[in-house]
Amino acid sequence: MKYAIIENEEFARLSLYRMLKEVRPEWECIFTAESVEETLEQMQPTHNSPELIFMDIELDDGSCFDIFKHIAIDCPIVFTTAFENFALQAFEVNSVGYLLKPITMEKITQILTKIENLSRSLAPSLHYPINLQPALTVPTHGRILISHRDSYSFISSDEVAFFTAEDKCVSVTLKNGVTYLTDFTTLSDCMNVLDRNRFFHMSRNTIINIDAISKVTKYFKGRLNVDICAGPNTHTIVVSAARRTDFLKWFGHSH
Repeated sequence: MKYAIIENEEFARLSLYRMLKEVRPEWECIFTAESVEETLEQMQPTHNSPELIFMDIELDDGSCFDIFKHIAIDCPIVFTTAFENFALQAFEVNSVGYLLKPITMEKITQILTKIENLSRSLAPSLHYPINLQPALTVPTHGRILISHRDSYSFISSDEVAFFTAEDKCVSVTLKNGVTYLTDFTTLSDCMNVLDRNRFFHMSRNTIINIDAISKVTKYFKGRLNVDICAGPNTHTIVVSAARRTDFLKWFGHSH
């Protein structure tokens, strides 16, 4: 089982990790995060895909529920918090457990047993991780629906330079520099219908087309600057150190 721990308090994070290693030594912690921003970077497509997440409510830069405004999380979540009043909200987003701090070995053992029993009861004959179903092939779309004033139209994905997201609205900027509003509400929705050989989810609010990249340069602290051409303008987008390896793999190789 691959799991992640999202917790902003270092002592609580290390304590939970040590308890999990003791009760399930064969499980693998694939990442930890302290903030909404860090979680979104770690959970980008083609990066980390945990099968279970332990998630605190209050993070360094906001509430954990802000994460769900930007990405869809399909795996089970165990919420770990000192507050009782978020339980209802937690169970609206894939929660399979709500552990009140201080978290003890007994509480951890009980919730893990519950999760494993649930997995066996739901799919006794399958060997998939608890959050997975057999992979579905999602067709890529050659057309993107756009709106302009009081009318709808479409553009070819070949024309796209990049997508940006803000407040549940996704806009598309074309290679000629013109920007339109799309009918997508999240960038994850975009990636579900785009060719991943050509499009890359750079950050929580940007997807780029490889055909629009004019230059990639090294930046400080392991980051990269990526220049995107869109009409007369060049847009520089920073790739975080956490996304650098995945970006370079995508940039130089097909999937």
